[in-house]
Amino acid sequence: VTLTSGTTENYDRAGNQTDDSTLSYSNLTISGSGTKTLGGNTTITGTVTVTAGTLSPGGYTLTGSGANTLSVTGIILVDQSTFAGSYVSFETRTVTSGTVSYTADAATTIDNTLTYYNLTVGNATLTAARTYTLGGNTTVTNYCTIGPATNYTATLDPATYTLTLSLS
Repeated sequence: VTLTSGTTENYDRAGNQTDDSTLSYSNLTISGSGTKTLGGNTTITGTVTVTAGTLSPGGYTLTGSGANTLSVTGIILVDQSTFAGSYVSFETRTVTSGTVSYTADAATTIDNTLTYYNLTVGNATLTAARTYTLGGNTTVTNYCTIGPATNYTATLDPATYTLTLSLS
């Protein structure tokens, strides 16, 4: 399969899907329900838009190349110990009404260069108590959720920084 330069690939069906990491994406849209998971390290040269459902890196990296944007009004998972471990080199990152969920089962640093609409840390399958630490002063404009953790505790540690909750 060859994608024409400048086109948009839309993962829009209901249910879970895995992206084809062998394709060269110009633009990628996640708009269907369920979780859309990377099938390998994936590079985008244009815009990644998450409007519905959940985008999961699946342990891989989504890299922006050239002039690119990551726009989230749905849910994205960060399953590495930093945001940049899951989403690399996006020039513009916008989370205007979506959720960024840090789910790594490891000590994690929260990216302070984003203004979060909804921020979630932890997941139900933690294998030990985990700490999610602010990487700098951080703002959340809607909800901040710690957990769910079934067997172990997820902790949000501000360290020496300020977490500002400006609920809308």
